[in-house]
Amino acid sequence: MITCSFSYTTTKPLSKDQRVQYVAGTAGTGGTISSVTYMDSAGMTTIQNPSLPYIQYVNLKKNVYPTISAKGTANFGGQLLIYISADSVQSGNSCNN
Repeated sequence: MITCSFSYTTTKPLSKDQRVQYVAGTAGTGGTISSVTYMDSAGMTTIQNPSLPYIQYVNLKKNVYPTISAKGTANFGGQLLIYISADSVQSGNSCNN
């Protein structure tokens, strides 16, 4: 197992006010995500021990850079994944073992 602490922030600000989707999950032989932190309209929110896949929708304003981070452990051959869907684009980051 490998301990992971990773994040992703969009490279461009939002082009308009919109609903943003945050996703955290696993692939391969999986692993455990102990916490997910994401930007919402009030600031940053942290969820401890989320059920996976974790999916959250939030409304954000134009010119904001959505961000998500996660902590956990990836099994041998597993991946922890985080994604942001905004401006009709899905992008993210992973931690692989």
